[in-house]
Amino acid sequence: MDPSALDLSQWRQLTSSIYFLWLWVPFMVTFALCMLTALALIPSMVGSRHLSQRTIAMRPPLFIVGFLSLVGGIGSLYMALSKLGVIDQIYTHWLI
Repeated sequence: MDPSALDLSQWRQLTSSIYFLWLWVPFMVTFALCMLTALALIPSMVGSRHLSQRTIAMRPPLFIVGFLSLVGGIGSLYMALSKLGVIDQIYTHWLI
């Protein structure tokens, strides 16, 4: 079960996969913060009168940014996982 030596194309695939995994993190953090703000914080604070009623108008842009972040996160995760086929070339028996 010793790994084989990596060539340049395998390093590129691994680097690309790690890059897309790092992109996934800010997309998901942005999605979570937008949804938390739009679904919990704004309605709660408007209901308790800490914010004015006009603040409700901020919710649709937050939903749009959150949805776009979710799409970006799903896309980056898909790209990262699609590049992991190189592990089969490095480790012949990595999934027992």
